[in-house]
Amino acid sequence: MNERVFFARICLFGTAAAMLSSCAFRPTILSARSYSSADNEIVEIRLRSDDARTLKNKQIYFSLVVIECDGGKARFPMEPYIFGQRATEFKFPIAEKYVVVTGSMPAKNYALYHRPCALIEGSGYSLTRVASPPIPVAASMCSNASSSCADLSDAQSVVAETAKNYIFRVYPDFKANDLCLQVTDSEDKWEVTYQFPSNMIGGSPVVLLDKQTGIVLRSYRTQ
Repeated sequence: MNERVFFARICLFGTAAAMLSSCAFRPTILSARSYSSADNEIVEIRLRSDDARTLKNKQIYFSLVVIECDGGKARFPMEPYIFGQRATEFKFPIAEKYVVVTGSMPAKNYALYHRPCALIEGSGYSLTRVASPPIPVAASMCSNASSSCADLSDAQSVVAETAKNYIFRVYPDFKANDLCLQVTDSEDKWEVTYQFPSNMIGGSPVVLLDKQTGIVLRSYRTQ
């Protein structure tokens, strides 16, 4: 082969590789966790809002994938949802700081993972590829993260703290341990309790607080 042609081809391949590399999009997953729902395991990640906006604007089709953190071959791609909508329809709203992406897989499959990690991967138009670094999935004891383990608003945080202190004083034998605190908006009052996972037996104190004053109205304990 002519030496000039050989080096010309190397330069061409190098340019193509650089172009492909520049088209790779590597979003940052802020956190990942999972919780049980019936026979499924729900995997939830938090994605930076700027990264979610890029996925939406560039219409990058992606999957939420569970893999072995330690490098095993097992992998389970899931259809991603954002605010209850298919993410790949690109109609989802974008919150100010981060966007929650969820996927679902059979609990029996998830149980096979020794140390699960989550990532997103896919591709879009114009050779745009997405591949995020994997992040370990933290297990949650809650069976419904939308009402139990999600970040609380400022008002809910104050209510939660008041209720926790009340429970500590009035129900000294109750041990919350790693249970998730559930704060429910119930018209003119807040309802605060700890949620037990479906495979655990037990009762939790329930505290009702006035929404205007934050004063405890009454409490009781479930069986």
